[in-house]
Amino acid sequence: MAELQSLPASVTQLLDGARNAIARSDQALAYGDGYTARNEAQYSMALIVEAVKCLAPHDPMGALALIGAHLGHQGIELEEMFEDEQITYQWKELFGVKYAADVTRVVNRRSNRKRMGFY
Repeated sequence: MAELQSLPASVTQLLDGARNAIARSDQALAYGDGYTARNEAQYSMALIVEAVKCLAPHDPMGALALIGAHLGHQGIELEEMFEDEQITYQWKELFGVKYAADVTRVVNRRSNRKRMGFY
């Protein structure tokens, strides 16, 4: 899957709505209205979940970054491990008849790391 270069308009609207709901929650909490503050915070979380649902099929790494940023992490790291195995047989022959084999097994491992920071 190709990485997204920018957020779709629908995801941007959901995140803007979540940001506004958090602002309303903070404002309600400052006035001492805990009920409204809690409802606005829950609404904000619901909008973020919808944004992640829209984003995840197209850019799973971006969706993971969105969740990580919301939970307060500084960044995420993804490590992909690759393993290649090659088996070589060296047959032993006596008068044209194969009777045994020397088996050589070579395992190549490599990994790719991606780091994403939130600014």
